[in-house]
This record gives sequence, C-alpha cells and structure tokens, in this order.
Amino acid sequence: MRLGTDVSVPISTLAARVGETHADIESTALGSWRAVQGFLDPLVDRAVRMDGTCSVEHGVGRRFRYLAQEHGAGVEVMLAIKKALDPLNILNPGKIFALP
Repeated sequence: MRLGTDVSVPISTLAARVGETHADIESTALGSWRAVQGFLDPLVDRAVRMDGTCSVEHGVGRRFRYLAQEHGAGVEVMLAIKKALDPLNILNPGKIFALP
C-alpha cells in the first residue's frame, strides 16, 4: 500500500519545515503502516500552519480528511458542488468526498 505525503509550504519556510520533518522522522519508528499514517498528521499540520497545502501535484485524493483543516467552511461549498454535478457519485467515487 502507498501513502502520499506531498505537502507544500512557502519557500521562505522550507528550510525550517525540512528540519522539523527530519526530526520527526528520526524520532518515529516508521516500521508499521499505522506509524507511517501517524507521521502524516504532523506533516500536514505543519504545512497548513505555515500557509501551505495538504496536497500538491497529485491532488487531494484520499486525503480529504485534511480538507476542513485547510479550507474550513469552504469544504461545505465543495461538497455542495460535487453533489450538484455528480448526484450519483460516479465521477471518481471515493476521492475527495466519501458520499453515501
């Protein structure tokens, strides 16, 4: 299984973020899938806190759980648009929004 970790931060904060992330890697035993997934939360928190984004070139994909953290109430607007344009949830189901 793969886990995308492509976050983005402003270039002015990049050096500090790389240092913090390196420290996280050193202090985390990334031997299990659960540990790797747990590593992603602080990585995304750090990026969003520094006016970055939870996803870069590959889109949000299955990382929709971070959308509210990054976009706040804008997620409700995105969901309304998705439901209006794809009421049967046949366009890329399970990506971005997990619709019933």
